[in-house]
Amino acid sequence: MRGPGAANISYAIRSKRFYICATHHSRRNFVPRVDFVTIPGNLDGRESRRAAGLVCEGLRYCLTPLCVFDFNPETLRMRLKTVHAGHSIAEVVAATGFDLDPPREVPTTPLPTPEELEILRRTVDPEGYLRR
Repeated sequence: MRGPGAANISYAIRSKRFYICATHHSRRNFVPRVDFVTIPGNLDGRESRRAAGLVCEGLRYCLTPLCVFDFNPETLRMRLKTVHAGHSIAEVVAATGFDLDPPREVPTTPLPTPEELEILRRTVDPEGYLRR
């Protein structure tokens, strides 16, 4: 589900897990610490989620035009999971405003299968708005 601003709050808080799909990847978007939280992700770790009354799994992945982030299971800090084809770890680090500390080797994000492309093109986006 995607809604304007606060419309996402109840969905994200009540969902077992949720994902962020960022349309831009820049130092302006990926900052060391946000000024305002609309949807609580991992906050300051597992205990802070519980203290805030959040019992669901929470944020699992963050997808950007450059890469996919996941979260360290112990610290819940964002980490680099895969880099999209045509981009590099150095490019992701340069476009990220917080200390990323990526591993030396990061796999390339797998391309969608023909079946997944078919679902995206015929069911999810039959008018082709996402491909423009």
